[in-house]
Amino acid sequence: MITNSDHKDALLTLQRAGISKTSQRVAVLDILFKAKAPLSVNAIRQAMETNANSRAPSGRSSRLPKITRPPASNSVYLSRPTPGNSKSRAIDKVTVYRILSLFRQRGIIREIASAGGVSYFEIVTLENPSHPHFSCRNCGAFTCLAPLSFSQAPELILPKDDYSIDHIEINISGLCSCCRNATRQQKPMI
Repeated sequence: MITNSDHKDALLTLQRAGISKTSQRVAVLDILFKAKAPLSVNAIRQAMETNANSRAPSGRSSRLPKITRPPASNSVYLSRPTPGNSKSRAIDKVTVYRILSLFRQRGIIREIASAGGVSYFEIVTLENPSHPHFSCRNCGAFTCLAPLSFSQAPELILPKDDYSIDHIEINISGLCSCCRNATRQQKPMI
């Protein structure tokens, strides 16, 4: 489990996990560190586009590469301004999936599958222990719930079934309050 929770430690996190630093990995990890909730691959790519559209104030340098996306393209472009080199490198959806897979294998992030089949990703830190999630089957909202104690799970399973537990995950699906209220208002009263 990674112990840092500040996005400024993205490079240190990669180093501790034994992962070489690339601009794409740093950009994805920085987005996940800044996220307040688990993100889908599409949300990560959208955050990269948003970062590309926002300009840093002049006179301020950033360690992260500038991210741009040309119109009608399926790739997000990471530009690394270097003297005499104005070319940019593309990062497509497959690359984002590969980066997330590597991060998951090294224990930097966890993957949460929603009831709708979309995978969400969040940083694994001491400040963000394993916890249940709720996904709305109507609008797709995906939210974190308060952590639960899983300390008794091995006692419930191991003695009678001789299982070896590697992972415990609880995901709850249903209707969020907004969708539930909208459904109630649509039903005619008899």
